[in-house]
Amino acid sequence: RWKDQCQGPQSDAEEDAGTTSRVFIQLYGKTGISRNILLEDENGSSFHKGESARFRVKSPCVGPLTMIRVQVSNSGDRPDWLPARIVVSDEKHPKWKFFFTCGEWLGPNKLDGSLSRDFIGSRDPMGIPKSTEYRVTVYTGNKKGAGTDAQVFIQLIGENGISREETLM
Repeated sequence: RWKDQCQGPQSDAEEDAGTTSRVFIQLYGKTGISRNILLEDENGSSFHKGESARFRVKSPCVGPLTMIRVQVSNSGDRPDWLPARIVVSDEKHPKWKFFFTCGEWLGPNKLDGSLSRDFIGSRDPMGIPKSTEYRVTVYTGNKKGAGTDAQVFIQLIGENGISREETLM
């Protein structure tokens, strides 16, 4: 087993950016995915506006990180949270230090109400994940009833992570 040190998460300085909700992290690496890990300290008060906290968590080695999933439990009187940045480093592999720029609300009362978000990491502390545009062509079958009026979503999965679900229009 190996230990990850989570330097942060750092809450944004925006009003109400902190949370009283329980916060979980899941690590996605080149060789595996960790379980959902609760980030907690003895006081249970780690996620205040504009502050950061450090956690030491145990997880089987998942290899160099490609992505993290951060989730709030929708509990407490302030269930929403705006993480600014998360840094994850492997204590057994000092070169494996990854920086995740967050900046998106989690929680039932903000944006789309999502309780979890995926963030792509970088080894560069100033790195901001690069986004790109893809052209997606969908071919519908020509059998009776093959079409739909429902909203259709796509999620892309690649070497460097997993995209959010996007609505195809």
